[in-house]
Amino acid sequence: MLYVFDMGNVVITHIHCLEAIARAYRLDEERFLADYRSYDVPLMEGSVPTPVYWAHVERRFGVAIQGEPFAEFFHPVPNPDVMETIARLRREGKRVVCGSNTIGPHWDILSRMGLTDGLFDATYPSHMVRLSKPEPEYYRYILDHERTDAEDSWFIDDYRWNTDAAAKVGMHALQYDWQSEASHVALRSL
Repeated sequence: MLYVFDMGNVVITHIHCLEAIARAYRLDEERFLADYRSYDVPLMEGSVPTPVYWAHVERRFGVAIQGEPFAEFFHPVPNPDVMETIARLRREGKRVVCGSNTIGPHWDILSRMGLTDGLFDATYPSHMVRLSKPEPEYYRYILDHERTDAEDSWFIDDYRWNTDAAAKVGMHALQYDWQSEASHVALRSL
C-alpha cells in the first residue's frame, strides 16, 4: 500500500504567509491576494520563478521587495500526530511519500527542517514535478513513479477538492483537518 501525504495543513500547520507579507509591505491585502491568485498555480508548478513574481509585485504595487518574502514570512509548525503516523506506517513497511503543492522557498525551509527527504520515502513537490493538485495528471504522475495502482494507495490532504480529485483517479482518500479530533482518529486507523 502506498500512502501519499500532503504537506501543508497536514504534516505542518501555520502555513499561510501572504497576509503577513501584505502587512509588512503595507499592501492593500484584498488587492494583493486577488493579484496573487493569478500567480498561485504558475508559482506552484515552477513556471514562474519567485524572483519574477516579486518583480511583478514591485511594478504592480510600487514597493521595493527585500530578500525572499516567501521564506522570511513562512513559519511552519510540524504536526506531531501526522509525523508519528508517517513513522508508524514506515515501520510497518509501508511506502510513504509526500505529494504537495508548494513553491521553492517553502520547500527549502521544509527540507532544512528535515520534513522532506528524511521523513518520506520520496517526495513529489509540485514546483519540481511541474504539475499540481487537483489536476488528475499530478496523481497519475505519482502513481506512475511509484509503480502503484490507484486502488492500492491512500491520499491524505486538507482540501476536499484535492481528495475528491484523488478519488476520481481511483485512490482511497482522506480529507484531514488538523483541528478535528475525528481526523486524528481517522489518521490513526490508516
